[in-house]
Amino acid sequence: MFMVADDAIRPLDHLLDKIGHTPTLDFFLYTRGGSMMAAYAIVKMLRDRCDTLNVIVPFRAHSAGTQIALGADNVAMLRTAQLGPVDPSTTSLFNPLLNPQGPFDPSNRKAISVEDVQAYLNLAKDRLKLTGEGYNLEVFKELTKYYEPLALGNVNRVYGETGVMARELLGLRKTPLGHGGTVDGIVKALTETFTHDFVITRDIAERIGLVVHRPVDREERLLRQLFALYEEDLRMNSPLDAEALLRAGTPAGGAGIPLVPPPKGLRLKLGALESADDSFTWVSEGSIHPPASEYLKTFAATVPQAPVQAILAPGGYPPNPVVRIKTGRWYRASELGGAYD
Repeated sequence: MFMVADDAIRPLDHLLDKIGHTPTLDFFLYTRGGSMMAAYAIVKMLRDRCDTLNVIVPFRAHSAGTQIALGADNVAMLRTAQLGPVDPSTTSLFNPLLNPQGPFDPSNRKAISVEDVQAYLNLAKDRLKLTGEGYNLEVFKELTKYYEPLALGNVNRVYGETGVMARELLGLRKTPLGHGGTVDGIVKALTETFTHDFVITRDIAERIGLVVHRPVDREERLLRQLFALYEEDLRMNSPLDAEALLRAGTPAGGAGIPLVPPPKGLRLKLGALESADDSFTWVSEGSIHPPASEYLKTFAATVPQAPVQAILAPGGYPPNPVVRIKTGRWYRASELGGAYD
């Protein structure tokens, strides 16, 4: 899967029901992150269906993916595998608007990084030595110039929940931690020590107290081959070339006049949930639209005396095609059909 979210729970539950209870369950995981609460729910679902839970990380298992790994009895990490800090961002109705003309809901709210707020407070206290009741008040008042106090209260709540959730997940394990590893030490490393983009390799995971299985050469090769199949199916290494897709099949205009390509539909595979017996694929649909400047170029070719350059000069039009993606959904294998971009 790509993003750990609530919408993955139902299809995953369907796959687990078909598997039934099993002594050992291997969960092959790639994700850039997602919902902390969804990660916890997924771990509980997996553990309810097995005696021993193994999580296999071929490449990235960031943020919420790392939380899933915390709840496993064993974590196998390939040479390229990465875990990451557990440092969520919050989005609530009290956060600043991204677009003042946009909708008045969380989708149009600027996310606040829990880590960044804590780093600001630590900067004032530890680096700048701004201590004492008066300084603490001024530091907080400065922060409220940018964020509503209730939004900051939500940050504090999520910060507390993050530590509680990490401890809860580690407590589900049936295997001991690594040499010198403690629950408090691991939680501190994942929620306070490392910054958002820090890459936790196998060596670092072991250093903070996690037990990591390192696949032998044959295991490593087979798991890499499996991940390569997902990379190909989801086109993970193929950037979306919106301009090429937009112009594909568009005939040239007559008399040297450029023809503006019409908007085109877009279908993208963005995630996969699979077992040996069944599978689900996340598909997002949208459209690609030519930039407004394309229409102005056509107008300029048609009416050469028009002062189109003056219109283009301010740069108020997007230079590239506009891609609009709708919210997608999970499809069972039997529902899939058609071509994908």
